[in-house]
Amino acid sequence: VESVQFWRGEEEPGRPYPLHWAIYVETGLGIGNTYQIIKNSDNYTLNVRHNQPLENRKDWRGSFIVGTVTWVEFSEMERILATVDITYDVPSWNSHDRVMSALVSLSGSGLSGIIVMSQSRLHD
Repeated sequence: VESVQFWRGEEEPGRPYPLHWAIYVETGLGIGNTYQIIKNSDNYTLNVRHNQPLENRKDWRGSFIVGTVTWVEFSEMERILATVDITYDVPSWNSHDRVMSALVSLSGSGLSGIIVMSQSRLHD
């Protein structure tokens, strides 16, 4: 289970947009599931891609492994990720916030291979 970040271009030269964040879970050689929000703050939608290569490889900025899940725990992990709140119409709230909330939820879920984290530790 990884937190991944992607460049989204620049608003103008020297003013990059915030990175796009997603959760990625490798399910096979070169493929995995991506859990992310897409669209804008007034119409965010949860987007899940199953067993696909990681999108936008050329814009990949980095990733951080937060743990593993067993196949037995996989459906529980997906259920948890689907229930993480999305905040609408708050311009400062974005994919970074949703991934942070998802990681805190996964951390507190009792799944065996997820690193236990607090919201404050994730921001350090």
